Amino acid sequence: MSGEEVARIGAIYFRASSSRGTKGSGIGLYMTHKIVAAHGGRLLVESRDGMGSIFTIHLPDQAAFPAPAAD
Repeated sequence: MSGEEVARIGAIYFRASSSRGTKGSGIGLYMTHKIVAAHGGRLLVESRDGMGSIFTIHLPDQAAFPAPAAD
């Protein structure tokens, strides 16, 4: 993916130009980004045009954020 396409990864219905001819709706990475963000995490992408992409999800350690006490 080009740098411009990588910048658009979280946009709903976005599909990279390299995905032409492949089934999909363009909501998978959008939903992934939203879910990861809701958990305080980050979705990272490394891409080399014509070589492929690597997607990495970082989530916070739950031990660092204990659950609230039950009522």
